[in-house]
Amino acid sequence: MEVPRDMICPLSREIMIDPVCTASGHNYEREWIQGWFDTGHSTNPLTGEVLTNTTLTPSIAFRNAIQDFLDSNTVLANEMKGLQKKLRQAQSMVQSNPGTRAVDIRFLDKTTWCIMKKPVRAADGNVYDQAPLEMHFRNCRDAGGQITSPISGVPMGEDCEAETALGEEIASFLQNWGEASSPIPEAGQHGSVQDLSKMFSALDDLEDLMVDTLGSWSAPRLVVFGGESVGKSTLLQRLCLLPLFPTHRSRCTRMPVKVTIRRATVQCAPTLVVWDVSKKQPVGEPRSISLSKSEVEIRRQMDDIMLEHCSGQEVSMDFELHIKVTSTSLPPLNFIDLPGIISSSEELSEQTSKLLIRQITNLGDNDIFLWVVQATIRPANWTASRLISENGLLDRTIGVITRCDRLEMHEVDDLRNWLDPNFAGDDRLQLQPHGFVGIASKVFPQKDNESFHSLMHRQAVAEVQSFNDNGMQDEISEDRASIKALMSKVSSVYAKHVITTWLPETVNRLLAAWTSCCEELKALGLPRGSSALHGDALAQLLEAASEEATRRLKPLVRLAKQLLFTSSLQPLRAYLEKELETISKSELELVLTNTFLVDSCSDLCLNLPIKEVYEAWLEQAFACLAEDEGPFRLQRFPEFVKKLKSHLESNVPKLAKEAVAQDITKYLKRVFNPTDSVDMSMVFGKLDECDDAKATIVFNVDRIVGTCLYLLSCKYEALTTEKALNQLVVEKAIAEAFASTELQERETCHESRRRVLSRMCNIAKAIRRLVQMRCESLSQSETTDAHLGKVLVALWDPAVSSWQEVARQVHGDSPTDNTFVDIACKWLVSSMSSSNADAFEMIGKAGGGELASVRLLTQKECFARALELDPSRSDSWVCFGNLGGGVISGCAFSKPECYSKALDCNPANEDARVLLQQVQVALAAPAVRPFPQHAFHKKR
Repeated sequence: MEVPRDMICPLSREIMIDPVCTASGHNYEREWIQGWFDTGHSTNPLTGEVLTNTTLTPSIAFRNAIQDFLDSNTVLANEMKGLQKKLRQAQSMVQSNPGTRAVDIRFLDKTTWCIMKKPVRAADGNVYDQAPLEMHFRNCRDAGGQITSPISGVPMGEDCEAETALGEEIASFLQNWGEASSPIPEAGQHGSVQDLSKMFSALDDLEDLMVDTLGSWSAPRLVVFGGESVGKSTLLQRLCLLPLFPTHRSRCTRMPVKVTIRRATVQCAPTLVVWDVSKKQPVGEPRSISLSKSEVEIRRQMDDIMLEHCSGQEVSMDFELHIKVTSTSLPPLNFIDLPGIISSSEELSEQTSKLLIRQITNLGDNDIFLWVVQATIRPANWTASRLISENGLLDRTIGVITRCDRLEMHEVDDLRNWLDPNFAGDDRLQLQPHGFVGIASKVFPQKDNESFHSLMHRQAVAEVQSFNDNGMQDEISEDRASIKALMSKVSSVYAKHVITTWLPETVNRLLAAWTSCCEELKALGLPRGSSALHGDALAQLLEAASEEATRRLKPLVRLAKQLLFTSSLQPLRAYLEKELETISKSELELVLTNTFLVDSCSDLCLNLPIKEVYEAWLEQAFACLAEDEGPFRLQRFPEFVKKLKSHLESNVPKLAKEAVAQDITKYLKRVFNPTDSVDMSMVFGKLDECDDAKATIVFNVDRIVGTCLYLLSCKYEALTTEKALNQLVVEKAIAEAFASTELQERETCHESRRRVLSRMCNIAKAIRRLVQMRCESLSQSETTDAHLGKVLVALWDPAVSSWQEVARQVHGDSPTDNTFVDIACKWLVSSMSSSNADAFEMIGKAGGGELASVRLLTQKECFARALELDPSRSDSWVCFGNLGGGVISGCAFSKPECYSKALDCNPANEDARVLLQQVQVALAAPAVRPFPQHAFHKKR
């Protein structure tokens, strides 16, 4: 399939899904151009030209054009979607379970450790994914330097050679993914932040919404602190699965290192920038770094800063390293690696302690602190104990005891005591509720062609074995030992933050997206029309098609009558009245009367104004069908329109001119025959002399004209009644276009509707999964659809996502009844229906309260939500009015308006009637003016 070149993003080299336009007028995929700007660039990545601004404008028309192209090429669209899903699953396998070797390491780009889409061999001899490599070249050019190898940093050329065979091998691997490959692992097997990704996996099929919801969400911080050289950086590497923290045996972390992980649809190389704390601005421009040598580059950058700005100092107080990572599988999180607190020097101890206090002063409600200590040191000597107590961090801190694999057997019992949350000896701080976790710290050298994820996996397996060898199986099973146990504790804090902040907002954004999809379906036309409808769905379509065609063509009935009147009846009437008047004014000699009458009748019949001007009717009929207004959208059924036109052409108004002329002529000859006519009489003058024998003709003009008009109308064939219109045009066209199951016409927007319905299914599934997560967080064992529905409406915020009328009336994809086939969609529609409106009304009448143990609602909120779900609730309108009225579905209602709405819903509601009358009387009464005080003073 030949894809138009302008639809291909010049950065990703793939069809754009969310195109945006820059100040230069070029279109790019949003994630790719945003990544370019995020690395500090302000130039056009294609030309190097400096842009006036870095604002990104959505290319809505272009996006619609791309979507139309994909809708008309469903095979290509499905292949793209399937490949993207398989690529995401395979990448998840790489990061979450590398030990299975399910993905050949040759398929991975060594700079991003992602599966390559278009492998190319660069001038340095290494194989890279084409798009990230080209982005690296652009970074080098934009920085004004040489093109260097992403791995070795050695200068090289830009020439690349496509690795066709490897590309075909990767494509074949992805094509067969899910058939011969290993199953996707569950999160939480090896202890890293990868385990937290399952919270966001509900949006994997809704990439635009994932980027939108996570982009505005503030992720928690994970602050790691402790003594000097206790393994903090090594611990962070194991947690985030990224080699971004220097672990050299000398003093590793000489300044705070902050790593921001942003979940995105595109994984790019990390970016590094030096941050001036005092000036609160970056030093220089951000630059991208390769994961294959990131630790070396970070350590080099740290040493350069220390040499240039902090000469002679061991730790920098004024500078930080900020690293930004975009990942397709890691969760949003912020890591902060602080220099170890140095106890050997009073000055250095004060400096390193101040760095920790600086983080505490900027403490967020859900920030997590990891206090790292060594198992080989007694608790009384653990560094930073005093800082934790003095700054109130006991309930915010998770203790991490490293180097547990270096203990002798007789020291293991002490470690068990330290890990026991109920043990109170050895002067150990009581970190409640999180306690301590023990981990091993043995570092393994990375093998050739071994990914960092595989290395971390190998280390996790060895760690578990080490604890088992020391007889600490109970500590592992009770989540008190291993990196997995640590992640379990981190996850509980992180999950709480996600569920109380991101999840409710995301649910409401998803509901808003669902409503937008309903608007799209409405714009496409309702009810839907596929080629396989039957039952109620087909009946609804036939009824709607009949109503729409009748509504459009109904004016033709009146037009047919008007055309007959204006083109034939009116001219004929005027002509006859004029001619008869002229003849009646003639005074004739008696002997010439017969000749005059014969000639007059002949002339009168010869010039009868009978003509057809009915092209206007057919033009107007076709114009009525050409419009595409209204909810039905007639033009989506071109075959139906064609059938309507065909039957309209067969029933175009017809007037048999010759027959009309013959009938009128025959009648007029009788009229002008004195012996037969009852509509003409002759009046004679004096008969004394020959010259006085005069005759005057008198006509019954109304009768003659009326009879002629009647004769003309009898020969007129047209659709002059709605019944005729329906029988001869509409019903026949519907029968030919829809009634046959085998020959049903499918709407032209079928693929667009299928795409929207597919998106709605993904939205419904995501909402359901998030609601289930909410129930799990509340330890609610009930997971019935009804209970999940109550949790959903409790999370629902009408101010963010109004459940509009269109969302209640939308048609689904069921071929039998226009409901939804997908279970999640059925559940969503059912949840946001009148059944839960009943629950809101009931709680509101009880004075407000909690719904599904999720949210406490005021009495007014309860009635507002009941009316959002079901605006026909008369009692709720009365109660809402009694509470002063307010906003429903974006519209404000006053007290009298609420009572009026209650009466509209139920005219028999006497409470509403009385209350409305009382309010109206109060509003009509004149204001009571206070007695003027000056009157008293005047009397005195």
